[in-house]
Amino acid sequence: MNANASEEEEAAEAVTMEGGAEDDQDTSSEWVHKWLHRSVGMYMTLVLREFTVADHRAEVAKMDSDLQYVLQEASASLATQYQEYASKDIELRAEAKVLGQKRILQVQERQAMLKAVTDAYGKMNESETPSAEYLATKAEECESNEPLASSLDRISSKKDSQVESLQTCIDPTGHVRVTKTMQKLEMPHHSEGYRRLMKVEAHAWLCMSARFKAKAWLQGLQLEDFTRFVEYILGDRVGNLKLPTASGQETQFNRPPWNIVLSYEYKLRVEAFKMILEGTATMSEALRVVREDPSLKEAYFTTPLALHTAGTPNKFRKGNHKGKDKTQGQEIPLPPAPHQNGRGTGKGKGKKGKGQVVLANGKQLALASATPDGRQLCYAYNHRGCTDPKCTRVHACRVAGCFGEHPASQHEAATASK
Repeated sequence: MNANASEEEEAAEAVTMEGGAEDDQDTSSEWVHKWLHRSVGMYMTLVLREFTVADHRAEVAKMDSDLQYVLQEASASLATQYQEYASKDIELRAEAKVLGQKRILQVQERQAMLKAVTDAYGKMNESETPSAEYLATKAEECESNEPLASSLDRISSKKDSQVESLQTCIDPTGHVRVTKTMQKLEMPHHSEGYRRLMKVEAHAWLCMSARFKAKAWLQGLQLEDFTRFVEYILGDRVGNLKLPTASGQETQFNRPPWNIVLSYEYKLRVEAFKMILEGTATMSEALRVVREDPSLKEAYFTTPLALHTAGTPNKFRKGNHKGKDKTQGQEIPLPPAPHQNGRGTGKGKGKKGKGQVVLANGKQLALASATPDGRQLCYAYNHRGCTDPKCTRVHACRVAGCFGEHPASQHEAATASK
């Protein structure tokens, strides 16, 4: 019985092992089936996608060819416009060179330069905005890399009216040419006029700096560079320098002559541009170097001022040598002697004489037409009062030797109060 029982157990175990093997086989076949199904699905997706791309490939190729045609047409149009613009620019340059004129600056170029300066330093009025002609001149100088210092009567703003005139000349080949010339403007008569012109000059070079950014000598240029230069010219070291007088009193005439100040200022700018052409400094550095150079000041300001002071005799200094100073060897003319009936020796007509003034006590005094340093006196101020707000003459007493801050008609009252 034990033997039979053991045989039955072995048979049951065999059945169980066969069943487990069948289960493992079923599981493996199911996994393989799922894997094959998924692989086939992925393959079909890729195939369908390729078929879809193939279906639209022709349309894409057509669109690409159309786009290339449009781009080619646009490129050809731009190239044609650029060629026309370049040829027109070359034609204008050649025409201006033949006629001896400055090249015409395009409106877009001028507006772009002015906008750059306005964005950086604020709005400019017409009296401070460089004119189109002046900007064209400076642009041509920058293109040729030969900047020059312009004289003050050549600096023009939009408000200044420059009169153009046609002039005929014969060139070296014998042909008659007609050229257009610009007349010079008026030189500044006072400090405010000079300050305004230098603002125009500063804005012009700032426009050039905005346009020609690759120019090394324009790098770092600021409005403050010109402001410091102007303050130096009009400051206590140059324009407002107090000259010593024999009496020791300060008057409005013991200042350097205005023409010497303007001459020194122009020489400084000329030397600054020489440094720029030599490549030793930028414009910002050159403006600083020239105003700090003592040799330039001595050559163009101190020496001319000393010679002017020494060579100007005191026309109204009293002496007892009949108008001759034996110590200095200079002849000092005396004031004209008064004449009877109020008739002067000067030119002109009038009951009182054109070179004299008669006081209430009958005393006649000689009149002067200019200050000792050569500036013209205002006749209207001395007669009835000057009403011109832009008067450039000196408002001072015309009585010889006085030059006080009162008109000649009030000379007696002003001197009596003293």
